[in-house]
Amino acid sequence: MPIPFDRRRHRLGLTLVAAFYAGAVAGVLLPCLATAKGEAWVGWLLASITAVLYGVLSLLLLQSRPGDVRARLFTFLGLVVSLSMLFDAIDMQVGAGPLMNALLFGYLCTYLLTPAIGLHVASHIPRPSRLLARWPRALSLLYAACLALAALFYVALLNTAYGFLPWPMDFGVVAGLLGTVNRATFAAFGLAVLAVLYDAARHETTERGRRQALIVFAGMCRGR
Repeated sequence: MPIPFDRRRHRLGLTLVAAFYAGAVAGVLLPCLATAKGEAWVGWLLASITAVLYGVLSLLLLQSRPGDVRARLFTFLGLVVSLSMLFDAIDMQVGAGPLMNALLFGYLCTYLLTPAIGLHVASHIPRPSRLLARWPRALSLLYAACLALAALFYVALLNTAYGFLPWPMDFGVVAGLLGTVNRATFAAFGLAVLAVLYDAARHETTERGRRQALIVFAGMCRGR
């Protein structure tokens, strides 16, 4: 069901997106870039460029395609990717107080939800996927699974600091398992994205739509 277009909400959304990227780049990424050295400087430079590109493209898409769900999904993906880079600027610690514990949950949600959002974006290129039409609840279930994983690891990490569960947990073991699950999730969702784009390219009836799907598919293959 299409989302009704509201001009005032649209302008508010543009303002909030612009404010987020301005704050992220000027308030976090550029200061980190200014103080970094060597390989870290290159990493923060790439992070800053990535955030700027996501911000510019998101604003352009939202402005030129008001009400388009693909523009909204791309914007959401850009926000989550940028948040992941902002979390890199924070020395995340488990059990370092309520604020840090809250940030820890945001950190876990950001990293574990990013692949699902990427699949959601791909499923609308060049138009809503026929695979999702066949299984309309698939994306909702995937989002729920990713959130459940984030909550599970959140509890496990807090337990390494506070020991409120009857089973003792080692931080190194939980962190290592989190890294493994995160990599496996990205790999599985990456393959799913390729499958969705390949199916879209095969069954798309317009040349422009087929070309869009193939371009993104080729970019994904090269990236992998």
